[in-house]
Amino acid sequence: GGGRAYPIRFPPLLPGDVVEVRYRVDDLRQGFFGDYYGEVFQFQDSVPLDHVRVALLAPKGRELYFHNAQGKGPEVVEQTQGEEVVRVWERRDIAPLEPEPNMPWLKEVIPQIQVSTFKDWDVFARWYWGLVKSQHEADEAIKAKVLELTKGAKTTEEKLRRIYNFVVTDIRYSDAWEFGVHGFKPYSATKIYARKFGDCKDKATLIGTMCGVIGVEAHPVLIFGEDGRGREDLTLPLMGHFNHCISYVQLSKDKGLFLDGTAEYHSYGNLPSMDYGARVVVITPEAGLVKEIPYRAADANAVSETHEVTLTKDGQGKVKSTLKGTGTFEVVLRQLMTTEGRRVQVLEPRYGQRYSGAKVEKVEATNPTDLDEPFQLQVETVLPGMLRKTPDGGFELRELRSWLFDLIYLRNGNLSNLAADSTRTHDLVLQVPSAVDESVRYTLPEGASVKTVPDAVKLETPFGIYRRVYTREGGTLEVRRVLQLRTTRISKEQYAEFRKFVEQIERAERARPVLDFGGGAQ
Repeated sequence: GGGRAYPIRFPPLLPGDVVEVRYRVDDLRQGFFGDYYGEVFQFQDSVPLDHVRVALLAPKGRELYFHNAQGKGPEVVEQTQGEEVVRVWERRDIAPLEPEPNMPWLKEVIPQIQVSTFKDWDVFARWYWGLVKSQHEADEAIKAKVLELTKGAKTTEEKLRRIYNFVVTDIRYSDAWEFGVHGFKPYSATKIYARKFGDCKDKATLIGTMCGVIGVEAHPVLIFGEDGRGREDLTLPLMGHFNHCISYVQLSKDKGLFLDGTAEYHSYGNLPSMDYGARVVVITPEAGLVKEIPYRAADANAVSETHEVTLTKDGQGKVKSTLKGTGTFEVVLRQLMTTEGRRVQVLEPRYGQRYSGAKVEKVEATNPTDLDEPFQLQVETVLPGMLRKTPDGGFELRELRSWLFDLIYLRNGNLSNLAADSTRTHDLVLQVPSAVDESVRYTLPEGASVKTVPDAVKLETPFGIYRRVYTREGGTLEVRRVLQLRTTRISKEQYAEFRKFVEQIERAERARPVLDFGGGAQ
């Protein structure tokens, strides 16, 4: 379950040297997991391996279950030696794993053998529920708080919303890893409520307990939370499959809702991006239910921006902007704007990345901590260098582009980074489906006219859509830009088509409008 590191000093190593590592681990007594044993043996690394041999020794009567993940691991050789059964997996001359940007996670591609004492998820769930059941007890303080929170609520959903908002805002999240039993077993709901902080499993416990007070079932959910999600193989029950705990609220016999108690700034029903697409196990007293959290549509995880830009002859732009978000984009806007006195300092570097010397003159925002109301941000900026002189005497317009989408989806990189390689060995794993929708109206300086505008571009593919359309009217130029990336994975067979899609977008983004001042501007 835990990791150990042992530093070893070598004399200077030279190409061709071989390092041999041999170790043995004995389970001599039960831990707080009782009779549970689970392990994963890997048969590939980032360096060449000459020989890997794993031997598992167990008493004859010990029930163990095995899984050759993806069918890539070696076959087992089994023999009985006295009162022990010895199982050996062995492989030689193993080529190193060649890494690629945005490849599937290692547990999907590396050959591995899994072993567990649990036959199936139902057995696992009954054991795990036995570990945590006693922690879901509501004392009088919790009952009184639930009564206070739900007073006047007319529907069950409104009651759940208020309980959720309380847990994610008033109970501080602590991600510090606890040693011992509480690394896996939550504290009691009464203790979590009293001290007003807890980790993921503590928050899931409190949500479940408070839901129970209003007569709604809510179960702990084991999940591996991570962005850039690969495929998950939950064939064999193992604690090591998971790194996070959330909640599943049973709304009716056939309908439920996932809630993440650690999701600060996330409105009710909105999960952190790392939860979407996950295969999870819902822990009930009788069974372990394997479910999948579906991805949101791209337009449910998007930023929408409108900008009014007044251009001056010296190339400066005076900009009034309105930004709205859904999903993760709204969450990040709320986080960034939490401290009212720092909003200008937070925003100026964002605009300054593209326009050196950018100044933020005014910021207005709705309440970032009110999770029941959509968040909206209004910003007034002065952006130098929006016009750049061309060799033929025109002035190229350096258009606005969403810094928020680039920050969250592209990690401040370029779209072309996703398709930089000409071919791939592995599939390409993308972020959760996301979108940006921008409308910008430029008011031209006196005496200026539009010399040229790029052609309209409209692309629609299985991977997403891209639209960029210009409209000229009087002394204004309007542009609408929409980008939706709708998939989370590009197979290596699809990669060439995806790369073509990205190249077409990049080509369109490089084309810019050109203004003409009739010789009157410098």
